[in-house]
Amino acid sequence: MKRTSELLALEAECERRNLDLDNIHNLSKFVLQNYSKEIKKHKDLTSDYRNWKIDTEERENVRQVFLDLFHSDMSLTKNREDVRKTLMSILGSNWVNSIITGILPKIESFPYSGKKYLSILKDTYLSKEIIPEEILCEKYGLSRTHFYQRKGESTILFGIFLYERALNPVFVEE
Repeated sequence: MKRTSELLALEAECERRNLDLDNIHNLSKFVLQNYSKEIKKHKDLTSDYRNWKIDTEERENVRQVFLDLFHSDMSLTKNREDVRKTLMSILGSNWVNSIITGILPKIESFPYSGKKYLSILKDTYLSKEIIPEEILCEKYGLSRTHFYQRKGESTILFGIFLYERALNPVFVEE
C-alpha cells in the first residue's frame, strides 16, 4: 500500500496498541469476508442489537476466540484454515453481531476519512447486495488503485476497533 497520511495514522494506531499492521489487515479482511457471507444468508445488520440477549459464557468464549485470532499469524496457510473454522463457529453469535454493529460509529468518527471508510465498509462487506467495484470507484470518485487503498485502510481501521472490543471483557453500549 502507498503510505498516505491516512495509512500513517493507522500505522500509529496499530503501533500504540502493539499490533502488526499486516496481520490486522489480513485478519480483519478475513473476518469481514466471512461475516459478509453470513449476513447475506441470515442477518439483517440494521436490526436492534441492544435487544439481543448476550450471556456471560457466550461473551467470554467469543472474546477468547478473538484474542486468540489476533495473536495468530494469518500469513500461514495452516493458520488461515484454523482461523476460518474458529471464526465460522462464532459468527452467528449475538456478541459478535453486537461488537461489529458497535464498531461502526467508532469508524465513522475516526478523524482521518472515517465517514468514507465506514461507507466503503458498508458497500463492500456489510451490505446484502453486491455492488460492482466499478460502480463503487465511480461513487467515491476514486481510481481503482485508490479505491483499493481506501478499502484496505478501512479494513485496518475495522481491525483496530475489533481488537479493542475483543479486549473489553464487557460489551459496553454507548
